[in-house]
Amino acid sequence: FHMDFKYFQVQNKKIAISQITSVSENELNGIRDKMLGYMEDYLKTSGLSMQFVMLTNIIEEKTELLYVGRGAKNLVHTAFRKECGEHSVVLPGVVSRKKQMVTPLLSAMEEEGTM
Repeated sequence: FHMDFKYFQVQNKKIAISQITSVSENELNGIRDKMLGYMEDYLKTSGLSMQFVMLTNIIEEKTELLYVGRGAKNLVHTAFRKECGEHSVVLPGVVSRKKQMVTPLLSAMEEEGTM
């Protein structure tokens, strides 16, 4: 979780985006629930507004984005224009945090801040 973990801030909201990559869908599925539990616990003491983890399958070129925090689901919906589950959404074609994840999320945060 913390090996590839980056912080970002827009206005008064601080978020973190972590990424775990694998060539095995089974491996990613096997850590999903544990990761969500850890994210919820960590959020309470981290000082973050929201937390995101990209479970990226590099073979299938897709990411399941896990999220926790108040407003995280709405932020992801705004950023990617996708129907979102309670704590996750699958994003086909998204594999790069820097090029495909950070900009849409931070832009959506700025958009929410001006509403």
